[in-house]
Amino acid sequence: MDFDLDDVFKLATPKFVYIRDRYLGLLKYTFMFLIFLYVVVYDLMYNCSHLQGHPAGGYGTITMSHPSKECHDRTCINEYASIASLKYCEQAESAVEQGDSPKKGRLLLSKGKEPKLGDFITVPRTCRYLDNDRLTLEETPNQIFVPTRYVSYSQAMDKRCYDPLMKGLKGHTPRNLGDAEAFDCKNGWETQGTPKEFFVADIGDFTLEFQHSFMAPDIGMSGVSSDYKGFFAACNTNHPKDETKECVRAEVPNTLGAVAPEDEAHNVKPEELGINSLTGTPDGLDQIKFKDLLKLTPVARNFSWTEDIPDRKLPRQFGHAETSIRESGGMLMLSVDYDNTGTGRPGLPGLDLPAFFLGSIKPVTYTYRPYFIPTKSNKRVEVLQASDASATRTVNIWYGVTVQMSFDGRVVEFSFSQLLHGFTTGLVLLSSATTLVVCLALYVCKHKEKYLLQMYQYTEDMSEYKELPLSNLNFTSFTGKRLHDCRGKGGDTGELSNKEITDILVDYEIRLNRVDGRDPKLAFPDNSKSDAGVLQFRESHKTHLNQFLKFAKGEKPVGGME
Repeated sequence: MDFDLDDVFKLATPKFVYIRDRYLGLLKYTFMFLIFLYVVVYDLMYNCSHLQGHPAGGYGTITMSHPSKECHDRTCINEYASIASLKYCEQAESAVEQGDSPKKGRLLLSKGKEPKLGDFITVPRTCRYLDNDRLTLEETPNQIFVPTRYVSYSQAMDKRCYDPLMKGLKGHTPRNLGDAEAFDCKNGWETQGTPKEFFVADIGDFTLEFQHSFMAPDIGMSGVSSDYKGFFAACNTNHPKDETKECVRAEVPNTLGAVAPEDEAHNVKPEELGINSLTGTPDGLDQIKFKDLLKLTPVARNFSWTEDIPDRKLPRQFGHAETSIRESGGMLMLSVDYDNTGTGRPGLPGLDLPAFFLGSIKPVTYTYRPYFIPTKSNKRVEVLQASDASATRTVNIWYGVTVQMSFDGRVVEFSFSQLLHGFTTGLVLLSSATTLVVCLALYVCKHKEKYLLQMYQYTEDMSEYKELPLSNLNFTSFTGKRLHDCRGKGGDTGELSNKEITDILVDYEIRLNRVDGRDPKLAFPDNSKSDAGVLQFRESHKTHLNQFLKFAKGEKPVGGME
């Protein structure tokens, strides 16, 4: 069996058409350049989309300490502000309008007027000095409860109540065991006297201390806060989209760790935010006074509140518009975000040229961002009882602010696979430049008819071809028939008439125009209406085609056909 290896192992390749039009070419390369700028320069080099991000979860502790100079064995030299200077205290003389007695108008508001947003609305109460040992009601990871007010009342067990441990009560040993109330305890504890209510004096000057760590287990990255540079962000919204643009940032003094130059740019000093207490300690703790922390919340910044924040009338959406935070409490979220993302730092191995968008991955830093979330009240219940057998107890209901850490950070690492994915996406988009130019050329450009024929080849109407009796024919076109009649009978002396030559040239002209688009007016690619100037040209061509189709089907014999 004869076969040609060149034919067996032939190579099939696409065939391209070069349209020699500088405007289309320049348009294509412009699109390719813009796509290159977007994919390589913006997306990969600037936006660093190829860096694989991982959530940075964390764990932390918050402690507080009362104002003091020094402490030894939990005995401290206190530095409380005088109760006489605290406007929310009944003992404070400065909270009373000049000339009034201490029992009058403590709200600092004009009589008969409804308080406005931001007004001092706390009703002054008796204040007490309480230290951090007394106010630390619980130790819970990632949070702390900062008491501002408490209500205290004494209770005694109802003497008719049965309890096997509380001797001396009438119900301890029932006389009549058959009595239905022999072992009953309907009322339990009964409140004795009038409840007492107090504000915690100078709670704003209590210092909060933060310590935390993070972990990104997917990439084995972890660390503690004492090894990194810390920042505080003061924002005008609870959830800013871009902290660097929407918030004001201050570096936590005395924190360690490397930091990128762009993270230090545009920062302000803590004093400019009015938070002089912000600092880091040699033990690796971050400190800030409670009142300074409140200054960094969105509600305080939006209304320019720098003092008395726990005593002001809040917007209704906070949950208790008629009472202050000092009276009802609140919930303060403290977002702690560990992060090493940044623009212009693709992290390519061996390169660190930030000025050319080729910087290395930034060092990890962390940022605090405080904000309130709505709540009607926030309280804790404390029961003080000598023992389970004690017949008396004290119940304290504490109202205050819960400071809750949340870890929403994100750390990135360089990934060759993600970089390859980015380049692959870029190649696909580069190929789309040709598609865009083709669409513009076919549907928008002035010479779209010519571009159409140059890019796409139109065939004959296949429905007519399928009707031909192919097994009985030696040719399938009228030009083939003319040439066959002339030279297809074994001789080479037959000649075509001038008319036949013209008919063949007309057919060839139309066919070639459908291939290369030289003359779109004489291509007639479809059945659409032709221009009047070439209508006769087209009709003549169609007439010869129809005559051949009838001949091939045997409907109209034509001379010269055997």
